[in-house]
Amino acid sequence: MSAATVYPNGDGTKTGFSDQAGGTTNLYATVSEGTGSPNDSNYITNTDSGGKPLFFLLGDMPGDFVAATSVSISIRVRRDNSKSNSCAWIACQLVQADEATALTASATVTDTTTTTTFTFTPNVTGATGKSAWDGARLMLTMRDGGLVGGLVYLYAAQVTVTYSTASASAKLLRRRRMMLEA
Repeated sequence: MSAATVYPNGDGTKTGFSDQAGGTTNLYATVSEGTGSPNDSNYITNTDSGGKPLFFLLGDMPGDFVAATSVSISIRVRRDNSKSNSCAWIACQLVQADEATALTASATVTDTTTTTTFTFTPNVTGATGKSAWDGARLMLTMRDGGLVGGLVYLYAAQVTVTYSTASASAKLLRRRRMMLEA
């Protein structure tokens, strides 16, 4: 097995979100440094998203990628107040480039008013091949508190995909053949 860590490298649908300076383009650049050394002075927040999800493009999978076997999604987030009906991040998930077809199960994001890095390992539930995973999107979903209840913040994001390679697949086939012949 091999692993590839990919970072946001483009904006997908991002209705109602902006960066800390109020910009609405190239939001991915604000959170693409990953969670290992995040810059908490840069963030993305909701402006009037109406609870619509936020999507980021991820880099293509490596050339030797055959099939996704597991995923780790890391995000650094918080919300700004403790009202129970406020806006809050509620889920993250990987989807195909169409921003609709699931590649993984949805992972529930723990609600927090403290800037926190979370790592989730949702099950791979959709297609596993390279063509489905190239151009994948990270989808973050929030509960809309009508903005009266506060704002959500995203500081950093990264995805690590563990995958089988062509050589690993060939080895597995050879082992299976040997077992059948024995």
